[in-house]
Amino acid sequence: MAATGVVGATHASTPAVPRACRTQPSSAWTIDERRTLVDPVAGTLGDLVVDRNGTATLARRDWADDARIVRTSSLPAAPGDPQTVPGPPQGEPDPDEHVSTLFPDYDDHLGVDDSGALTTLFLQDRLLQNGQLAPLGYNLALSDRPAGGTWLPTPHVADVGQIDRARLHVNASGAAVALWNRYQGRLRLYVSYRPAADAAWTPAQRLAPAASFSWVSGIDDSGRVVVGYATHPADIRFVTGTPTAGWSRPHRFPDGIVEDFAVGAGGHARVTLLHGSVHSNFDDRRTYTMSPTGRWSRGVPQPSTDSLRTVTALDGAGRATSMRWDKEQLVARTSDRNRQWRKPCVLAQGLRGRRHTSEADDHFAVNSRGDAVVMYRTWNRARGTHLWASYKPVGQPWTEPIKLPAGATRRYAEARAAIGPAGHAAVGWSARNHKRITIVRMSPVP
Repeated sequence: MAATGVVGATHASTPAVPRACRTQPSSAWTIDERRTLVDPVAGTLGDLVVDRNGTATLARRDWADDARIVRTSSLPAAPGDPQTVPGPPQGEPDPDEHVSTLFPDYDDHLGVDDSGALTTLFLQDRLLQNGQLAPLGYNLALSDRPAGGTWLPTPHVADVGQIDRARLHVNASGAAVALWNRYQGRLRLYVSYRPAADAAWTPAQRLAPAASFSWVSGIDDSGRVVVGYATHPADIRFVTGTPTAGWSRPHRFPDGIVEDFAVGAGGHARVTLLHGSVHSNFDDRRTYTMSPTGRWSRGVPQPSTDSLRTVTALDGAGRATSMRWDKEQLVARTSDRNRQWRKPCVLAQGLRGRRHTSEADDHFAVNSRGDAVVMYRTWNRARGTHLWASYKPVGQPWTEPIKLPAGATRRYAEARAAIGPAGHAAVGWSARNHKRITIVRMSPVP
């Protein structure tokens, strides 16, 4: 593993007033299939993924017999949909306890490889009758589902304890990494790794003794893992490697806060840090890029914004596409192979109403080829709320806004967007009561 270092800086783009994005007709995209799921019990949406053949799979958390369960539904439908992810084997339960299964909130927990095989990370908790967490806390488990099959009956239990956060990444060949925090007087960061789809998971390993609760991660198509962590709120360090091959020396950045992070399939990585202090509102925004050899660039200053959130994704060549939910506008931006940012453009307007910061991550995706999909909601007094989507084939303009099928005008609770390696895309959303879920699958026109 090459040691991390510093290479020459690139120059920041000159800030400009965003213009309207250049677009192509929405006929470049077609809606293949739509499915609506009705559940009498309110659930919560999890991750949405799309495989190479265009099959979309959505995870969600439901309830059964007063216990939480994790289910998946696919489009086209998989046998036995919705499928329930089996929990880890347990001994005789304490009569004062009951067991629930759930996925970690706001983190990646479902992945798919190029064969169409799925891997999921989930938690099993043991709750006392009074609603308090049992002393043993959670089992952190990992399960697999072969393409066109069902979830394996006996998941792998990676850890047991007071699990705080957890995240899973799967690459095209099926190599995967799971990272999580376990509380032991303080939060400690652990990792388990699978070098190939049919390989065993490594035992849980402490990644960094000084790592705190704040961390980001990703995996490239070579199987290399990139992890950034904080030893205290503003001390950011990054390492690359695997538990089997070892880790690089930590690369330390100037004090800051991670605003955004992405790893590309080809081994590039990009992190945006906010430098400064609480008193200055961390108003110095800089982007750092890692090459596939593990060398980090100097920081490139970025214009300050009043946006809700900027989220960036990388393709296999290291080109970046970003989305910024900025007041009532959706602002798009791309970079070239030399990491030079092009001028931003406005993709949509009228994004009124309260939004959560997780919308930026959940509503935008880029594949290794460079195709992108984004969904967003608009509002006006006459027409109310509506969901839209736009698609960008690699090297081409964004499509004009695609109005999602009837039913998307209703007020909704959550929404997800995903894109597969061959350019197929999917979007899903739940109604405000969390009982009606719609999945739409789309493909580029040949």
